[in-house]
Amino acid sequence: MSQPILLLFNAVLCLSIMGICVCRLNAMGKAALVRVQFEYATYMTAAFVSMARPWWDENVGWASLMLESAILIGFLSSTHAWRTVRTPTGPIDTAPEVVNSNHAALGELPEIKP
Repeated sequence: MSQPILLLFNAVLCLSIMGICVCRLNAMGKAALVRVQFEYATYMTAAFVSMARPWWDENVGWASLMLESAILIGFLSSTHAWRTVRTPTGPIDTAPEVVNSNHAALGELPEIKP
């Protein structure tokens, strides 16, 4: 495949990754852990640097396209979890109380009261 087509695929993948990162950083708010915010900021920076490689005469290869595709597929496969993410407005409840802890077999799980 010719280099301009690889550059186009690279730009589409990188812009998609950066867009998802911006949306998720925005959805997190200030209550998110700093290391999680740093993770998405790093993904966004790496995608930008990968997209900007032609500016310093570095060609795009198949390996980088596969890696960018894997990151994008990972982001897209976790969209169901991000649709319902809401930052808690108050304190989070403690763990649920175990009702029946007298289970005889190892495979039986105790009943949990909500």
